Amino acid sequence: MINLHKLAGLKVLLIENDPDIRDTLKKALSDEGCVIESAHSCAEGIELLKEGATDIIISDFNLPGVNGYEFLKLANESDPESIKILVASIGDVDPMSRVFNCGIDDVIEKPFPFESLLYTISKHLVDSSPVG
Repeated sequence: MINLHKLAGLKVLLIENDPDIRDTLKKALSDEGCVIESAHSCAEGIELLKEGATDIIISDFNLPGVNGYEFLKLANESDPESIKILVASIGDVDPMSRVFNCGIDDVIEKPFPFESLLYTISKHLVDSSPVG
């Protein structure tokens, strides 16, 4: 069972270069009560990370320049406490074991229903109090 009340107030950094997907996820997560910052590239995401702690970082794998896997590795160095979720297509990250050895908490395979993202976030929440 997904505990949606735990999502209210969570700070989410979303890195997605497709504007339609980014806008859809922003709206859906905002509707669940999350506070969303979004970026279209890793460079922009790194700048947003410098502004302060975040609870959850969701990054697409296929990004211009540095890919989402590399971005989340960098994010883990500056924000090790945040939940890090990589969104990837089959075969994007091989072997998958390297993902979990660098601080990435989960991988969601594309395409996915929004409920899968909610479930993935929810299962990693051990503390209901957001960063702040």
